[in-house]
Amino acid sequence: HQCPVCGRGFPDGAPLLVHEMLHRGEKPYKCLECGKGLGQSSHLLSHRAVHTHERPYLCPDCGKAFARHQYLLVHRRVHT
Repeated sequence: HQCPVCGRGFPDGAPLLVHEMLHRGEKPYKCLECGKGLGQSSHLLSHRAVHTHERPYLCPDCGKAFARHQYLLVHRRVHT
């Protein structure tokens, strides 16, 4: 299954449908706290940390906590 807009391939149709929504600018997942729209349910789960102040990703070197795994990965570079 290939995206007609960008040519990216997908193993089946479901991920392609989600991907095509991004090209159309659709953001069907709404935050109940602030009303922000997000394009994927996983992004909505990550966004919740903004309101709950959760920081589940701990740096094993210094103990600093981060709301998103990506932020931890960037931070870990300071220890190398």
